[in-house]
Amino acid sequence: MSLILEKRFFLSLLMNDPWLNFGQICNKKFWETSLLIMKKLDGEQIQAWNDTAQLYITLDREMSKLPYGKPFFFGEHLTIPDLVLAPLVSWITVYEGLANRKFPGAKECPRLAEWLDAISMHPNVKCSIADPRMLLDNAIRFQQRLRDKAI
Repeated sequence: MSLILEKRFFLSLLMNDPWLNFGQICNKKFWETSLLIMKKLDGEQIQAWNDTAQLYITLDREMSKLPYGKPFFFGEHLTIPDLVLAPLVSWITVYEGLANRKFPGAKECPRLAEWLDAISMHPNVKCSIADPRMLLDNAIRFQQRLRDKAI
């Protein structure tokens, strides 16, 4: 019984953590729009691309407001928002490959580009990020099945 209570207490702490909520909201928003790049075809895919690119620009703008000037969201050390959004490192390549377009780069999104570089090079994250080529191959197969209406 005490294990259940401890688990509930821990979960309630997590749910009340504003930074965890921030990470969850960003992650959900990115996945909702980004997955449409994979699922939609033609004009709908372009709109999904534009929506996702706008999310990157918005995230960069918000990250630029942080006073730290360090590579991660809240300084020199990884925090929950960094870890929640770390999969973006692999998926950016996938979405660019599917839509045959490039996301805004360092010129348009300098803070986000700095974060992407830092997070992709962090040893604890680097070893857990999926291989973007493998993800892209699987996403292309998924899209082909959509085109063939096999899904």
